[in-house]
Amino acid sequence: MNNLCKIPFLHKYINFVDISEKPCCIFQGQEPITNVRNKFLNNERPEGCSECWRKEDNNIQSKRQHFNNRFSDHDIESGIKTYDLRLGITCNLKCVMCGPHLSTKWNEDKDIFEKHINKINDTPNEIEELNFDNALEIYFAGGEPFYMKEVYDCLLKLSKNEFNRKNTKIRINTNAIIDKNNKVLKLLNNFEKIEFTISVEGLSQVNDYIRYPSKWKDFLKGVKIIYEMSDKPKTIKDLYNCNRSVAFNITISCLNLLNIYPLFHWLTDENYLYVANFVEEPKLLNINSLKITVVDDFLWRHESFDYKYDHLQDVVKYIEENYSYDESLNSKMKLYLQDLDIKRNTNSKQLLNWCWV
Repeated sequence: MNNLCKIPFLHKYINFVDISEKPCCIFQGQEPITNVRNKFLNNERPEGCSECWRKEDNNIQSKRQHFNNRFSDHDIESGIKTYDLRLGITCNLKCVMCGPHLSTKWNEDKDIFEKHINKINDTPNEIEELNFDNALEIYFAGGEPFYMKEVYDCLLKLSKNEFNRKNTKIRINTNAIIDKNNKVLKLLNNFEKIEFTISVEGLSQVNDYIRYPSKWKDFLKGVKIIYEMSDKPKTIKDLYNCNRSVAFNITISCLNLLNIYPLFHWLTDENYLYVANFVEEPKLLNINSLKITVVDDFLWRHESFDYKYDHLQDVVKYIEENYSYDESLNSKMKLYLQDLDIKRNTNSKQLLNWCWV
């Protein structure tokens, strides 16, 4: 079965924020897990897995292929081996492309989010008791996991289990605004296998604007702490084979498109590993909000850029297949940034001038 994906059989995505059920974090739409499993057993391509099919059709390794390779020794009847946990929304930042549904810090600007994007349901959801005795991998996202009591409590429980300490890979997605005294960071030292993914959206002031109210100097301090704790992988092969890895994730949107190549250069010069993906929601911040001249400028820079990793070629392929300028989104994006600038005393016209072309 060439289309088979093991994720719906061996992986469990648990989101206590919106109680959503789906095979994995990149699955589009809502569909019962049993339906998705049956489609794979029939060698079909579920529509919700479109991001994987798009990559594979462009000869780029997909999440499906990567997962299947990593767990090739486990058949689909062997039970849940990996978890993706979204335990809460406690966060120290209020990133522009985020919102109060994913960050407590965003409550300070909730009025702007609800005016331009969506109303928020504040009903809390109860966290169920979970058993991770045989888990091979647990992924924590937020919010910001380094500031979430739920993550600390879960890791504390795991740290008391010898199997988890020695065999469970703890995966943490972080904004890296931490110090060496962070309680979660100290607790992580109990585990032999850790994977850090650091989010970064631009260089210096661009990153400060998007990941407000972070400061670049504090980000660099946090990166150094995390990097020193890792095995310092230098290649993709190192990343997958070492016990403690670190890599950077860039989320591309209208906010940073023309700052992407300077960011790629910085990461390459520092010998950091990195991947990239795209903002889909909120729509007013995706690349379709940018005028054609801006996207043409990006594609022109692409022609002379020396990519360190083949998978980054997918950035341009995604744009070529998905970009379509939307005047309405452009107007909405500008009104949104304008209100945020007034509230936060920031200046998007100066820092993100491509958004205002």
